[in-house]
Amino acid sequence: MFSGKFNLITRIKIFSSRQVLLFLLLLFFAFHLSPFTYKSFANPLDYYGYGSRASAMGNAYTALATDFTGVYYNPAAMVMAEKASVGLGFSYYNVGLSTSGLTKNGQASDLKNIDPLYGYTLGLCLPLKGKLRGKAAFGLGTYFLGDWYYIKARSPELNEPEFVIDQIRTRRQEVSLGVAYRPMKIFSFGFGAYIIPGGSGSSTMTLDVPILQGKSGAYPPTFTVDWDITTKIAFMGGIHFQINDRLAAGINFRDKIDMLFSIPVDMNLTNLGLVVLEEQNANTHIISHVSYTPRHVNLGVYYSPLDRLKLTGDLFWYEWSGYPNPAPTLKISTKMKEGDPLAGLFPQPNIPANPSPGFNDTFSPNLGAEYQLIPAVAIRGGYSFVPSPVPAQTGESNFLDQDRHILSLGTGISFQDPFALFSKKILVDFHFQYHFIRSQTIRKDAGLPAAYNERTHLGNYPYSMEYKMSGGIYGGGATIHLTL
Repeated sequence: MFSGKFNLITRIKIFSSRQVLLFLLLLFFAFHLSPFTYKSFANPLDYYGYGSRASAMGNAYTALATDFTGVYYNPAAMVMAEKASVGLGFSYYNVGLSTSGLTKNGQASDLKNIDPLYGYTLGLCLPLKGKLRGKAAFGLGTYFLGDWYYIKARSPELNEPEFVIDQIRTRRQEVSLGVAYRPMKIFSFGFGAYIIPGGSGSSTMTLDVPILQGKSGAYPPTFTVDWDITTKIAFMGGIHFQINDRLAAGINFRDKIDMLFSIPVDMNLTNLGLVVLEEQNANTHIISHVSYTPRHVNLGVYYSPLDRLKLTGDLFWYEWSGYPNPAPTLKISTKMKEGDPLAGLFPQPNIPANPSPGFNDTFSPNLGAEYQLIPAVAIRGGYSFVPSPVPAQTGESNFLDQDRHILSLGTGISFQDPFALFSKKILVDFHFQYHFIRSQTIRKDAGLPAAYNERTHLGNYPYSMEYKMSGGIYGGGATIHLTL
C-alpha cells in the first residue's frame, strides 16, 4: 500500500437535460400544481448571507426571516409570511486576497487572481390557505453558479498554501427546503433540508506524483475518469417566538455536510513509463474531502423601538473542529515480484494519513438595522465579526485565513409593476459588502524542514519559511421580489 501527496484539480460542468427537467418540474409544481407559490434567494456561502436584505443587515436575520430566507436562517419563521411570492437574484464578490514573499523550491509562487464568486438564485415561499392560513408555510431556495458549473472543487497538495475559506472551499449548486407550522400565536417550529444534489459524468484529472516525474510520456499524466457524486442532505430545524409586533426571537440548527470524492482507477504501470520486469497493473484509489459545511447553530433577536426602525442581532456558532484535511490521498496496491525495481516502493505502511488541520470552533456576532425613509424606500446597514477557525500555521500546513470584519449596506425600493402583470408592488433589494481581512505574517518553526522530510519521505519543505497574506473581499447583489 502506497500513500503520498499529489495535486487533484477538477472542474465538473454539466448541462444535463435531466437536471434542467427536474428544475422545471419544481417550478411547475410551485406555480401550477399548487395554488400557492413562495420566494427564496439562496447564497451557499455562510459568510456572504442569504438574500440581499439579510446580507445588507449583517447576516443578522434569524428572528426576521419571515419570508423566503427562512429556508436558510430559520424555517420556523416562514409561517409569518402573509402572501405567496417568488424571488430572483444575482450576487458577485471579488476575492482580492494575495500573498507576498511566498516561494516554492526557491522560486516565486505568490497567490493572486483568485476566482470571483458569483451566481444566480431563485426561490419560492408558500404560506398555505384555508384552515391552515397563518399556521403553515412551505419554502424552497436554489443557487446556481454563474458559470453554470455543477460543482467546482480543488484539492491542494498536503502543504500547499491556499486561502482555505475563499479558495479551497467548494463552490457548488445547492437546494434548501423548509416547512413551518404555528400551533399557537406566539410560537412556531419548522424543519427542512439543506441539499447538495448528486450527479454523474466525466472529468479530466491531473495526477502529480513525484515517483512518476522524469519517466517517459507527458508529466504530470492526465486522466479522463467517470465520476458519480451521491446527493448529500443536512437536516435543519428551528423555533420562532413572535412576542408581539415589535419583538421576536428565534434559534436554528443545521447539520454538517462532508462530501468525499473517491475514485477507483486501474493504472497500467508500464504505460506510465516505469521500468518493470513484466506488465503490472495497480489498483489505485483517489480519496479527497472536496466539500465541508460545518454544523452550526444561530440564535437571534428582532426589536423595533420605532415604527420605522428595525434592529436585529444574531450569534452564530460553527463547528469547524470537524473540518477534515482537504488534501487528497493516493493509495496504490499491486503485487510485485522479488527483484522488481518498484518492489521497494510498494508497500510503505509507515506513512501516516493526512494530519488533522486542527481547526477551532467559532462564535460570530452579527448586527443589523433597517430604517424606512418613506413608504417606498428603506435603507439598511450591518456588521459581522467572523473569527477565523484556522490555527497559527507554524507547522507543515499552509491554510491561509484571518479574522474578518464585514461591513454591509443596502436599500430596498418598492414600486408598481409598469407592465401591470402583478397587482402587488414589486420590491427590489440591493446590498454591498466589504470584508476587512487583517494582514498576517506566517512564520514556520525552525525545525520544520527536517521533521517534514522525516514524515513524508518526499523531500525537504518546498515553501518559504516566512511570507505574508493580505487583501479584502468586496461585492454585492440584488434580489427582485414578486408577490403573487
